[in-house]
Amino acid sequence: MPRITAGRLKNKPITTLKGEATRPTLEKTRAMIMNVLHHRFDLSGFKVVDLFAGSGALGLEAYSWGAEEIFMVESQRRAYGILQENTRKLGLEKAARLCCMDGLEWLKKFPLDQGPYLIFLDPPYESDLAEKAMLLVAKQESARGSVIVWEHALQREAELHERLVLLQDRKFGATVIEFFEVE
Repeated sequence: MPRITAGRLKNKPITTLKGEATRPTLEKTRAMIMNVLHHRFDLSGFKVVDLFAGSGALGLEAYSWGAEEIFMVESQRRAYGILQENTRKLGLEKAARLCCMDGLEWLKKFPLDQGPYLIFLDPPYESDLAEKAMLLVAKQESARGSVIVWEHALQREAELHERLVLLQDRKFGATVIEFFEVE
């Protein structure tokens, strides 16, 4: 069973959706993501948005590493049920705000207020949802100083908004994790 890798929830188990519908971020990948972020930023200063949350593993990991406020958005009903279960079993009902809706619609309906934000984008690899989400975020003046973490397939490249600055990228087999800052 997958677990939180470090921090205040270290080794707590999380449930993931069975089958091919979702692709949870592996523990070693989550640990790498959080280590990169932890060495560059004080995570307690960020609001976290896990936009295509699935089980919520990335958002929950960020909370464990010091973030205080997390927004987790998932459109699939079954995955949303797992997200609710994980939040409840970890006792994070007050720290986590969950929403069952399309991630792009969420960004349009709830523009970012004063940040900075740490935004995780891990939608289905074959979709262009992450690129669309990054464009919506980059157009918001309130997103200045926010960090976007995009997990995608190795062969995928995107045209990015000029306000997005690549900080770092890491490759894991057929997966790439890119870290951007919004100027």
